[in-house]
Amino acid sequence: GDGMICDDVDECNNAGMCDDENTKCENTIGSFNCVCLEGFKKVDEKCVVDEKKQPNREKIEIDEENSSSSNSGQEKPTTKESLTTPQPPPTTTTTAKPATTSGKRGPPSIQPPAEMFTTPAPPPPSNGGYGEETNQEEEQVTSTTTTEAPSLCSTVTCHSLATCEQSTGVCICRDGFIGDGTTACSKKSTADCISLPSLCADKAKCDNSTRSCECDAGYIG
Repeated sequence: GDGMICDDVDECNNAGMCDDENTKCENTIGSFNCVCLEGFKKVDEKCVVDEKKQPNREKIEIDEENSSSSNSGQEKPTTKESLTTPQPPPTTTTTAKPATTSGKRGPPSIQPPAEMFTTPAPPPPSNGGYGEETNQEEEQVTSTTTTEAPSLCSTVTCHSLATCEQSTGVCICRDGFIGDGTTACSKKSTADCISLPSLCADKAKCDNSTRSCECDAGYIG
């Protein structure tokens, strides 16, 4: 480049960068690497067959140095170590002979295979129970059910300071109050009507026996 922009040179574009035929060239920044091809591994700076990745490949090893030192002037034979694929064990087919009846001549009699019958299970009842028995139980439960009698207080209106007695339907004033429970419930007084004549309002009268005030007819309070 002109020094302003510098590009990396791909050395792998040049043939013969890697001497071993079982290698390939990989470019790096400022350099390159020779790596083994798929199925080979690096041993003593050489790429040899990787038996784990290529178990069925013939591995040929030629040692030229041993050949020249042991057999001068003769060409060293090539040794081959063949890694063959293991063959599966032979399969044995056994043919069953048809059963024959001893003491009789003629073609062998072949027994037909026994027939198997399966009895289907009865379908479950559509109502999710056990048929008529469940319906009978439901009818018995329905027949024994009784209807409760309506409460006597359902049609009774009591005073705001009274409650209705369920068994009798009578309105009773709360504790501390006195009256018929329907139209009036007056607060009980501990004072005596005679000693305190102004205990009750103008339109009310004092009941000394109960020490309570009751409004006159036509008044409520």
